[in-house]
Parts: sequence; C-alpha cells; structure tokens
Amino acid sequence: MVASNLVERPLFVYDAGPFEAEAALSRLVRELPRMPAGSLLFLSGFVLDRLENALAEGIAERVEREELELLGGGLYSPYLPLLPERDAAWQLSDMADRLEERFGVEVRGAWLGDAFDLTLIPILAEEGYTFALLPEAALAAPAYAALEEEGVWLFPYAKGRVRTGPKDPRAPFPAGFFQGDGHPRLLPRKRPEAADLFAKMRWVSDKLEEAKRPPEEAYQRLYRGQWGPAYRGEPKAVAYAWRELLAAENRCDPRKYAWLELYLEDMDADGFAEAILESHTLNLYLRPAEGGALFAFDVRELELPLLGGRSMVPRIAVDPEALGDGWHELRFEATKYRDRVHLAASHRGFTLKATYRPRPKEEALELEWRIGREDGGAFSGYFALNLALKDPPAPLPEGPAEQYRLALGALALVLESPRPFSLERRGEDLLLVFPTEIPPGKTRRHRLLLRVER
Repeated sequence: MVASNLVERPLFVYDAGPFEAEAALSRLVRELPRMPAGSLLFLSGFVLDRLENALAEGIAERVEREELELLGGGLYSPYLPLLPERDAAWQLSDMADRLEERFGVEVRGAWLGDAFDLTLIPILAEEGYTFALLPEAALAAPAYAALEEEGVWLFPYAKGRVRTGPKDPRAPFPAGFFQGDGHPRLLPRKRPEAADLFAKMRWVSDKLEEAKRPPEEAYQRLYRGQWGPAYRGEPKAVAYAWRELLAAENRCDPRKYAWLELYLEDMDADGFAEAILESHTLNLYLRPAEGGALFAFDVRELELPLLGGRSMVPRIAVDPEALGDGWHELRFEATKYRDRVHLAASHRGFTLKATYRPRPKEEALELEWRIGREDGGAFSGYFALNLALKDPPAPLPEGPAEQYRLALGALALVLESPRPFSLERRGEDLLLVFPTEIPPGKTRRHRLLLRVER
C-alpha cells in the first residue's frame, strides 16, 4: 500500500452513474493536479468508459510515482450484496483487470460504496483485495474481518479522509450495512419497481451462466444493468438498467429461428414462482401471486421495455367509478400448456381464469379472461385491467371502440377486442374497461390482443 504508515489518507471518489459520468470527468480534470501524495482514488466503470487517453496517462504517471493509489470495487457501482455471488466476483475481478490494463497497477483496495455484508469477505479475498472502505457510520475504527481463513481489512472513511490506523485486533465490524436504508438485500421487498428489476437481473444472470459461449459484451451489459442506484426504484435509473439487462439477454440468446419457451420459476428467490413467456420477439413476465400482474412486455429486437409498472391486474365493479385499486392481493394458480400460460383464482365472489398466449412469429400477445360468479348468480357491471406504459400517449383516443392505437415514439401499441371497450386514464395508468353482463350460471369471456406495430 502506498504510504502505509499514514493513519489518515485523502480519498477522492468519482462514483458516477451513466447520467453523471461526464460531470464527474470534468471534476476529475480540475481536481487531479491538486490531489496530495498518498491519496486514494476511485473511478466508477462509467467514468472509466469515458476516460480519454491524456487524462488516463496523467493518472498513470502519478500512480507510478506512488502519489496515488487506485481503488477497485464493483465495476459499474453495484450494491454487491444484492448480486449473485458469481456476479459480485466477476465485477470485482473485471474492475481489477481493467485498472491493471489501463494503468499498469495491481489494485489491493476496494471501494464498496453504500453496501456491505459479510458474504463479501471471502469474495474480496479470493479476488486479491486486501482492504475495503466503509462509511464511518458503519465502522468506528479499522477492523480485520475474516470468515474461516479468508479476511480483509475494513477502513472507515468520512469527509474525504480514510482512517487506516491505528489497528486494533479486537475492533468490531458490521455484519451488514446499507446507507440509510437497512440492508441492500431488502431493497426488492420495499418497492415493486426494485423487485421487478431484481427478478430481471437474476434471470438474465442465470442465462449468461448457462449459455455456452456468451460474448464479453453480454457481461458488460449485465454489469451495467446491476448499477446499484437503479434498485432504489427511481424510474429513469430503472429504465436504464432494464434496457442494459435486455441487451445482455439478447447477446447471449442469438437464436435466429422462431421460438417460444414458457417457464414457471421463482426468478427473484421470494418463495413464489413467476411465469415467464419468452420468444425471439417478446419477453413477458407475470407475477401470479400478486394479482397475476404483467411486469414486463419487452420488444426484443428494439431492446425496448414498454411497461412502466405492473399491468393487467383485474378489478370488477357494478359502478365504473368504483373501479379503483386492482386486485393485487389476489393469488392465482398458474399452469403452462404448450404455447400458453393459464391463471385461475376465486376472489370476492367471482371466479377468474386468464390465458396468456404469445404469437411466436409476431410481436403480439393474446389475452383472454373468463369471469363468473362463484354462486352461479347474475352480474351486471364492469371488468377492467390496468396498463402502465413508460410513455403513455396524450390525449387518449376517444371510445368506446374495438381497437385503439397508442403511439409510443418509434412504434405503436395496438389494442384490439371483439367487443367495444373504453380506455381511460386513472392516475399514471391507463384503464381498459369492459362492460360485463353475466347471465345466471354462465361466464363472460373477454379477449384482448396487444400488438406492436412499427
């Protein structure tokens, strides 16, 4: 370690994401000449991607003179405890490799940002890191953390200073830490957007792990899709990460023929299976245990997610003004059969059966709902489904009608049904409202086609 006898060392961190990297680079240009000898320096992968040769050479010269020490860490600023262990190791390893190739230095320290737990200790040690930094709020004094025979030093930092000593063999250290928000592994439990992105990330990571020879670019896109702040649920960050994950998936799944695959698997390790419908044209993900919500409608060729939230959650009422919150608490039983997924449940006196069937050679999804009364009685009212789009059109087409064409930038989403229905705006969502008459002892069937049009 450079200047290892120092008890405190200056710390300069440029932990910028994809939207702040240019501003961070401008700050780095101004601050680099003023960094005192013995400083520790961290550059996120987003900053490294944009680092021009002249600036890189200036950093390398100061590193060679042992005036600066570069820190590694997660390549694209992930919350490492949130990742599968293999991905945490890959990000730490790739960051170290990149710094060695670019600056000719072997890194020993890791910047962990806001997230830590003890599962990282053996991963850090195995990847050659000998120390890591944690905020002073997590760590009162330098401490050696070890699991079994592998360990690293943890050093606290605050206000641009890192405390590397004195060292106490009995100094305590945290089992886990996440700045201001409990534990990073709890993020998916706090926000639906984070839960859905987490499920997508784990699914794509598993795909890369199982692929025979995924290209290097697939891993780089996966890492960008693991950018930590996206898992706090901010819409712009979630959208960025989702598109990166979709790009990674496309690069490890380059089949050129028409195909369709269906799965019922627990994507996000929450104890409940999701329904996954994938083709060479679309990705569709459902949460049967949470109202059967559709939480992904991805156009694969364009690497474009259309949804901005959980959609197709049912609601039924006599009065259209009473079509309020969807039945998100409704737990469906899910089954798959050949080219479709079935959902079935009873709720509030109704029976509901839904079928999702992608058209494997088109960018289209067929949806069917059968609704009946549990007691066999009659019903006169309305059945509705929500649709949360990333960029809903304004104004909406007037209805009722059998078809609506929603312009969404470079494409349109066409909604078609054999019977007229209405399209209304409810909060940030659209609401598809179907007049529903159920005779005694019968059911009513509603069909809907969602089709992408270029």
